[in-house]
Amino acid sequence: MKILLALDSFKGTFSSEEIAQHIKRALPEHMRRACAIQVLSDGGEGFTQVFKSVAGAKIHRTEVTAPLAEKIIAEFVQLGQRAIMETSAAAGLTLVKGALRPDLATTFGVGEMMRAAVEVGASELVLGLGGSATCDGGAGALQALGVLLLDQAKHPIPFGNAGLAALATVDFSPLALPPSLSLLLASDVKNPLLGENGAIKVFGKQKGVMPDEEPYFEARLAHFANLAEAARHQGFRDVEGAGAAGGLGFGMLLLSPFLKSVKIISGFKFVSEFVHLDEQIAQSDVVITGEGKLDRTSFAGKVVGSVARLCQQHRKPCVAIAGLCELSQQDAKDLGIEKVFAIFESMPPSLEKAKADTPSRLKTLLSDFAL
Repeated sequence: MKILLALDSFKGTFSSEEIAQHIKRALPEHMRRACAIQVLSDGGEGFTQVFKSVAGAKIHRTEVTAPLAEKIIAEFVQLGQRAIMETSAAAGLTLVKGALRPDLATTFGVGEMMRAAVEVGASELVLGLGGSATCDGGAGALQALGVLLLDQAKHPIPFGNAGLAALATVDFSPLALPPSLSLLLASDVKNPLLGENGAIKVFGKQKGVMPDEEPYFEARLAHFANLAEAARHQGFRDVEGAGAAGGLGFGMLLLSPFLKSVKIISGFKFVSEFVHLDEQIAQSDVVITGEGKLDRTSFAGKVVGSVARLCQQHRKPCVAIAGLCELSQQDAKDLGIEKVFAIFESMPPSLEKAKADTPSRLKTLLSDFAL
C-alpha cells in the first residue's frame, strides 16, 4: 500500500511539508510507513519550497521592502540560470503582523527580489503570484525595477493602492532589467485586473478591503491601468491572471515589450510537471490532499482541485484534510473528493491557536482512518 500526501500549505500556519508531517504522525501506525510526501504549490505561499531540495539548487537571501515598508530578508532559489521566487516572500499577507493596510501595502520588495536574481546571473525568472497583502497593481514592483511613476510635481508617488490616485506620468525608459530576460508568472487564478471578477471584487476582502471601500480601490487601479496602458500603447487589464496578487500580474505584463518574453503560466502545472506528480499518483493507492480552507475556489486552478482531477483520471481515491471546510461531503464528492476531514468546525480565535491545536485535533480526527 502507498499513501501519497500531496497538500498545499495551510496559509499563515503550516507549510506544505509541515502539515503533511503532522498528518502522517496522526495516522494509525501501520499507515505511516506507507506514506510518501510531495510538497505542492499553485504559485502562492510555499512555491519556492518545492525547489529548495533539488540537486544543484542555490538558496539566495536578500534584503527587501516588506508590504508596509519595513526591511526583511526574502529567499529565492536559483537552478542554473533560472531563479524561482514567490510574491508572498516579499509582499505576503503573513508578513503583516498588525492590522492589514491594503491602501498602503506595496509590492516594491518583489521588484527588489527580481533585481537581486538578475544580479546573481539569472536569465529567466519564475515568479509565483499569490498570497499577497497588496492591491497596488504591481506599481511598487515596477518602481523597484526603475519604472518612473510620478505625480504632477514629478515626484515618485507613495506606495500602495492609495498612492495610485496621485499618478500623472508613467515612464518605462529607466527600466533596470536586461532585454534578454524571460519572465514566467506562475498564477493560481484567471481573474482580470478590474470588474466583478477582478482583483478588488474577488480578493480585496482577504487583504483587508471593506465592502464600502471597494469602489475607491477599484477606481485607483483603473486610473493606474489607464495611464500605464497609454504609455505602453497596449492593453493587459483583461488578460487572464492580470488580477493575480492584487494586480501584480498586470504590472508584470506591462514589461512584455522590454523583455525577451513575459508569460502567465499555471503555477500548479509548472510544479506538478517538475515533480512528476502524475506518475506519483498513478503509483499510489490513495492520495491525501488539502489546504487551510476548502471551498469552491479550491477547485479553480488550485492544488486541491487539480490533485482531485488527476486522481479521477487515474481512478485513485482522493481524501482532503482542511483547516475549515465550507463544502458538504456530497459537494466534495461531486468535485472528486472521496471524503473531507475538517480540523476545525469554526474559525479559531487566532492563527496561533489554530497552529497549537492542529496536531492534537488531527490525532483525534485520523485515529480510526481507514481506506
